[in-house]
Amino acid sequence: MSADLSQLDARPVAPEGPFEGETPFAVLTLMTDAAAYAEMVESFRSRGFDAARCAFLYGDNRAGNAFDGYSGLTRMIAAARARYVILAHQDVRAEFDDADTLLARLEALEAAHPDWAVAGNAGRQGEDYHLHISDPVGEDRRMGRLPHPVEALDENFLVLKRESLVAPSVDLQGFHLYGLDLVQNARARGYGAYAIDFHLRHLSRGTIDRSYLAAVDAYERKHARLMRPRMLRSLNSPVYLTPNRVGRLRWLRTMLGHRKHLRWQLEQSAAQTTLEATHPE
Repeated sequence: MSADLSQLDARPVAPEGPFEGETPFAVLTLMTDAAAYAEMVESFRSRGFDAARCAFLYGDNRAGNAFDGYSGLTRMIAAARARYVILAHQDVRAEFDDADTLLARLEALEAAHPDWAVAGNAGRQGEDYHLHISDPVGEDRRMGRLPHPVEALDENFLVLKRESLVAPSVDLQGFHLYGLDLVQNARARGYGAYAIDFHLRHLSRGTIDRSYLAAVDAYERKHARLMRPRMLRSLNSPVYLTPNRVGRLRWLRTMLGHRKHLRWQLEQSAAQTTLEATHPE
């Protein structure tokens, strides 16, 4: 077969850098109010997120919740063609920092923490908040240190490194906690999440209602299922999963027996390969 690939209907993927046809940014928004959304877009455009650098996509929820924070945003993320995918509320306004600032913050984050996949302007790690925002709580609020690793991010403004392929869970629904969900999904893939210094105005202070409490219950049920002790079987050996140290110790003896048998199989296979190589038929 010829080694000339130029005649094939195929193209190589670059090992690093932007993908073909990417813009630096895409801003994704769940839209219920056209006027509020237009103000949000215009504020970003005025701060350097122009057509050459940024695409704006929206999920139209004016007639009902066709898009939510989980499966809805997942579909929108899949439609985006940008290096950095921004999830922004329609009541966010870019009044302070601009596109160059955000790009500089993300490049600095990449240099210091190349494992990052999700970033935002307001996050929490344990009892500590790390944020820079203007909202109804206060003007030019600063708390904690930035950038800083976090275990949860506020949904008003999130940035995803698209190549990380992190997205919301599709077995959850609604409009709450998808910032927490994205951070934990990133961690499950081996990535990190960080609060960064990007100053925006958020016109709302957030809502705690029955739907929020239902979202907390659903999230806890999901992870209770995921964290239960169990044994999975690969094609070659069992894999034991348990969040409990005692459980791991209890299974250790059995696991070592399986691993010892697996190593014996590999040794037998290697010996057979050596025999065949030194004594061909």
